[in-house]
Amino acid sequence: METLESMDERAGQAVRACSDLLGAQAIGWENPGGQNRKSTRLFLDGRQVIATLRSSAERADLEAAVLRRLHAQGACVPAVLAYDGRWLLQEDLPGERLSRALRRVGKEEAFALQDTALASLQAIHKAAERAGLAPLCFRIGSQPDWITDLSATPERLGAFLGLPAPACDSAAVARILTRTPTSFVKWDARPPNAVVSPQGEIGWFDWEHCGTRNRLDDLVWFLGDDSIIDRPGDELRLLNRWVPRYDEGGYPAGPADYMMTMGALHCVVRLANQVSSASRAQNPGDWRTALAGRGPDTLSGSGMRMARRGLRWAEKSSALQPLAPWLRAIRERFSAA
Repeated sequence: METLESMDERAGQAVRACSDLLGAQAIGWENPGGQNRKSTRLFLDGRQVIATLRSSAERADLEAAVLRRLHAQGACVPAVLAYDGRWLLQEDLPGERLSRALRRVGKEEAFALQDTALASLQAIHKAAERAGLAPLCFRIGSQPDWITDLSATPERLGAFLGLPAPACDSAAVARILTRTPTSFVKWDARPPNAVVSPQGEIGWFDWEHCGTRNRLDDLVWFLGDDSIIDRPGDELRLLNRWVPRYDEGGYPAGPADYMMTMGALHCVVRLANQVSSASRAQNPGDWRTALAGRGPDTLSGSGMRMARRGLRWAEKSSALQPLAPWLRAIRERFSAA
């Protein structure tokens, strides 16, 4: 915990917002999200509060409304303590981040934690349905070129790495992934955005990017995250258990093909993020900017997990099987390095 004397400008603003909106004085603070944070944890007398300042007022309004409606339905999300159209003060969910818990426990306990997390997300989906959230939220990926842009990620990454990606049937990919958005989703349903309470419950925070799409997308984001240790057997058990439970119908090629196709492309995007992180020192910016520069010589363990998982999921996608040898080549290149 940092002292008030060490406050930077953002922390100072958060402390003032807490005083103005809650009438409470902070005694310390910390950055739960690192240097590029949007939230500050404030330590009050006997409790902690998360003060969040979003870059988009529209997104902040949505986040506050979503949290209030979900919390009223009993969902395991932070309670809104105050919101003035700029600063969102919310409950600091007690416990350990799920991503950290998964790193320190054994195989069976990790499987149980992932299973519990997916059950908690399902409960949130049901709470959102009761609250009527889907019609109120932004439709994610509804632009005509969204799927085209997503499908082009292997080509861009391959060109950057000097390992050209094979052509896939873009029309088949579009057919598999095109479905009218019908349901509320968290979208970035990643273990770092979840917390395991002392009682073993899993709650979810950081709702800036929620919206309306398909529930299977939350399964993609969760199982496709680089914080999930690559255990194919456990992954298959979870897929067999949860794909049917997240299936809402209306998938042109079926829910399993949607899951594998969206999942494989998601892994390529995550891999591109890992590659750009390794290259960003000489190529600052997001992954698209970094991919205009020189490729890295090494790749982190999480990047290797993305390559392995993307390979496995591409092999099970009816449209993306040509990507499997390419992802294998990426894995072998960096394994050798």
